[in-house]
Amino acid sequence: MRGRRGWRIAVATLVAVAGVAGCGGSSGGGGSAKDGVLTGFDGVAKADRLTTTIRLDATPADLRSLSQASGDTLDPHLASVISGADIVIESVRADGGTSLDVSGVAGGSTLVEFRSLGGTLYLHGDVRGILTLIDKKSVFANLKSQTKSMPSFVQAVVNGQWVSLPASALTSVASLGGGQSSASGDGARLLTELRRSIERHATVSEVGHDSRGTHYVLHADTRDLANDLRTAVQTAVPGGGLLSSRLPSNVSHQTVTFDAWVRSGAVSQVSIDLLQFGDNSKLPSGSTLPLTITFDRTGQDITAPTGATPVDLTQLGTLFGALTGGG
Repeated sequence: MRGRRGWRIAVATLVAVAGVAGCGGSSGGGGSAKDGVLTGFDGVAKADRLTTTIRLDATPADLRSLSQASGDTLDPHLASVISGADIVIESVRADGGTSLDVSGVAGGSTLVEFRSLGGTLYLHGDVRGILTLIDKKSVFANLKSQTKSMPSFVQAVVNGQWVSLPASALTSVASLGGGQSSASGDGARLLTELRRSIERHATVSEVGHDSRGTHYVLHADTRDLANDLRTAVQTAVPGGGLLSSRLPSNVSHQTVTFDAWVRSGAVSQVSIDLLQFGDNSKLPSGSTLPLTITFDRTGQDITAPTGATPVDLTQLGTLFGALTGGG
């Protein structure tokens, strides 16, 4: 496995791991190491409020060193941005259902944010901030000029304002991309598929204890995880048909290793070394690039943003075709 394909499989594996931890269920008895991990997943899933944070556990110097060893050059500024970036997923469960907030944070600023609550999706991004971080600040003025005659929701996106659309609209977007999906999603189905994948395909060993809790090491085959993930995403996630079609469909067999810690009956952290998915022949012995997922059973209320501009669904197909070269 090499290059971009290896990274896509790495992402697929991590989505599977994070997905299991974000859903509920029951684990078997017997007191085995696997039971301990699955019970930890259940402890996280039962939380009415949960904050999940995904980040690279590497310094800018680490990233530049790895890049240099691979024969590439990583700009110091970009290395700092990547090292300091977080993906934060907050969920709040109440009588009316589960609300979700997903944000990408870098340099102390929220660059993109997505909310799902009450059957409505909300999205906004700091376009100017993103372009500034990648040293393309001058592009923003040109982008505003190019979109000034476009629909108001397009201009709102460029200006960093909130836009909204019905969750059911993802079904239409998925069909434009050649996929099928559920409009509302089925968390129980997602749980069943993903949790079964870990139960069937992973081997688990308990290796010790530290401040994060009981430490477990898990091994699984990427093909098994990827195949189960595609099915789960397509049938249980809103817009999953479009997402699952972007996941690798013919994954080679490779055993991957990841670590999990369970504290106070719940998973506190999951970590996976991304370098195991690529060609490490040029890297110094012992090099690692851990991607960590931490879980905190707390969270803020998730509310609908005020002043969101509705997306005009009648114009969405034309815009999608234009952006993908089909119109």
